[in-house]
Amino acid sequence: MTAAALLARAVAQIVTGLALVAAGLTAPPVPPAPASDSSPGLEWRSATDAERREWQRQRLFDLIDAKRSMK
Repeated sequence: MTAAALLARAVAQIVTGLALVAAGLTAPPVPPAPASDSSPGLEWRSATDAERREWQRQRLFDLIDAKRSMK
């Protein structure tokens, strides 16, 4: 390949890459989903205090088990 062909190919690849980046940065707007689409029972909720305590308790047990298995 000649130098001119290599330069043209490099410029074309750079332009293509910039176009792909620009297309990725401009995401199409997403309208909010209507409330009627949400399935009952699938809504996110905050964890209760009892759930948080249970998770902390389980993490503590996991740490104790991991420490025992390291010995």
